[in-house]
Amino acid sequence: METLFGGEDKVEFEVEDMTMGQVIRHIKNNYLREREELFIQTDANDTSDKDYDTVRAGIIVMINDTDWELLDTIDYKVQDGDNISFISTLHGG
Repeated sequence: METLFGGEDKVEFEVEDMTMGQVIRHIKNNYLREREELFIQTDANDTSDKDYDTVRAGIIVMINDTDWELLDTIDYKVQDGDNISFISTLHGG
């Protein structure tokens, strides 16, 4: 994953009143350096004007060591002090 983010393995930033979907959009717009398709799920047929993104299959999202699938995924409201981790299960073959 570090390759996608210009060699960075950790970024910290302030969020105020954001959902995880909005945090992922912020990360995409401000920190993702290459190969967006390896991190962001895209749908060429989606013409909605949404203000969020989600991660592609194969990316595990942990919020305070809890799988985001147990918390509301993209709709989870990020809280002060939350620690969010993205773990890739994708590998070459």
